[in-house]
Amino acid sequence: MDLFLFALITMFATCVQGVSGMGFGMVIMPFYVAMLGPHYSVVWASVISSLVNVAMMVALWKEINWRRFAPLAAYSIPGMIIPMILLLFIPERAAMLVLGVLMLVLVVFSFFASHFKPMPLPIANASLGFASGVTSMFVSQAGPVMAAYAQATRWEQREFAATVQPLFMVMNVVVVSGRVLVDGQGAAFRVLPPSTIVVSVAAVIVGIVLTKFLRAFIKPSWARAIALTVAFLGSLKVLWSAIVG
Repeated sequence: MDLFLFALITMFATCVQGVSGMGFGMVIMPFYVAMLGPHYSVVWASVISSLVNVAMMVALWKEINWRRFAPLAAYSIPGMIIPMILLLFIPERAAMLVLGVLMLVLVVFSFFASHFKPMPLPIANASLGFASGVTSMFVSQAGPVMAAYAQATRWEQREFAATVQPLFMVMNVVVVSGRVLVDGQGAAFRVLPPSTIVVSVAAVIVGIVLTKFLRAFIKPSWARAIALTVAFLGSLKVLWSAIVG
């Protein structure tokens, strides 16, 4: 993939996350899959996503609701253990097929999240917190599940956008650690050219700076809609690659 194009995609994904609180993984994951395959792509998407999470945590620190964060984080960790074990036995092509299907389901799921009836907070924490861990380990994407959680619990957007940043950060740390230590994917850190890494970091920094200006006139709902559209097209591409080979 052209390095300039990849930088633009990374910057765009960062802006989407910065405005809406989620979406980086949904936008960037299909392109990492195309470059690195289904296994290593999750490692790198999680690493770069962590940079975005840290930057947003610093910017939105006062808005974070730690009482909402704690149970979600606690339930998400067990949700990441099952996929971590399954990944030891799944062939690469089958994993790519699973990635594509999950990504497509998550995107469609998010489109209808606003129609959910309100859920009791303890039930939402347990069920959707666990589900966010599962999807995070498989496809480095917990955003769609958390969007459903926000709709199901009628969570105010600004506090939601701030609170999910440390949650995503915890998930990314567990995902990378699990895939490197348990699944032996340490080689992921050797397959991406240094130039791509440098460009990715630079694109994230530029995206964070741009976000400060974009928040003034772009509604979070617009950013989420764009992210879901790009993720939908990307998931179709991953599915096509898995089926055709």
